[in-house]
Amino acid sequence: MGRAAVAVVIALLTTGCGDDRRAGDANRARATITISAVLTPSRVTVSPSSCSAGTIALRVSNQTSSPRSVELRSGRLTAGGSPLVQRTGSIPTGGTSTLTATVDEGSFRVSAPGSGIASATIAVGPPKANAIDRLLQP
Repeated sequence: MGRAAVAVVIALLTTGCGDDRRAGDANRARATITISAVLTPSRVTVSPSSCSAGTIALRVSNQTSSPRSVELRSGRLTAGGSPLVQRTGSIPTGGTSTLTATVDEGSFRVSAPGSGIASATIAVGPPKANAIDRLLQP
């Protein structure tokens, strides 16, 4: 075997060597939690009604006979929590909209302002660990 072939074999054998640390894993963001909301003529429903602190995507379906907007507003927050008020644009009848927000531990109200429709509450618990090395996520 020539010197070039030996060098290639050594290079191939040592390619996988190194430490097991993964750059950037510690700073990886948690997965976004999707919460479905349905706006009916009598109330707003959300599912799931509880989640852990972090980024949520609130997907709203307007099942009323009029265009409506939906508001996500913080209620009681734990110490150090940031107050939050976010609103979708007008959602047409039968249409959908997604509102993305970062929520702290506490309670949040989902409502259709000015409509008289009963609101829903999302209970937000402490943040969960990140999803590194997890095969399946709920």
